[in-house]
Amino acid sequence: IRDGAEEVSKCLKRLELSLIKKLSKKKTKGKKQKVAQASTSSCIVMLQNKNKSEPAKEIDPQTMSNHQFWTLSTTTSSMELRLKIGEGIATLPVECNPPTIYKVTAFEDFDCDVFPQVPLVVRVDTLFSTRAMVDWYAGGEPVCQDSTCYVPTFEDAGKSLAII
Repeated sequence: IRDGAEEVSKCLKRLELSLIKKLSKKKTKGKKQKVAQASTSSCIVMLQNKNKSEPAKEIDPQTMSNHQFWTLSTTTSSMELRLKIGEGIATLPVECNPPTIYKVTAFEDFDCDVFPQVPLVVRVDTLFSTRAMVDWYAGGEPVCQDSTCYVPTFEDAGKSLAII
C-alpha cells in the first residue's frame, strides 16, 4: 500500500518498469538484452466524463498525488493510460473500483448485551478505501457520527439501535 500523498509519477514509473521488464522477457526468450529506460514524462492520461457529452480530455499526471489521481478516476466513466515504452506506446484501460464494505464485526450482541454507559464497538473492513464512516442511531435519531464506538446513554434505554 502506497501513501496517498506520494506523487503518482512514481507509481506510473513502477508500472512502466514492470511492463518493460515483462515485454523484454517476451522479446528476448532467454537472451540477455538491455532493458529500455522508462520515462513517466511520456505518460498521457485520457479521461472521459461519465455523461460523455464532452470529448475525452488529456491530463498530465506529473504534478498530482496518488490520492488526487485515483480520486479523479472515480469521477470519470473511462480512464486510459498511454505509456511510452521504448519505441512503442502501451495503452492501458483503468477500471475504477469503488469503495466497498466487505465485513462488519460487532464485539457485542446488540440484541441483548446493550447497557447504558458500556461502550459498543464495531470494526468495518473495506476494500479500495482507507476507512469507513460509521453513524449511530437510537430510536431512528442520530446519536453519534463518524465513529466506530458509541456509549449508550440512559435516554437510549428501550430504543432500537442502528449503525449505518
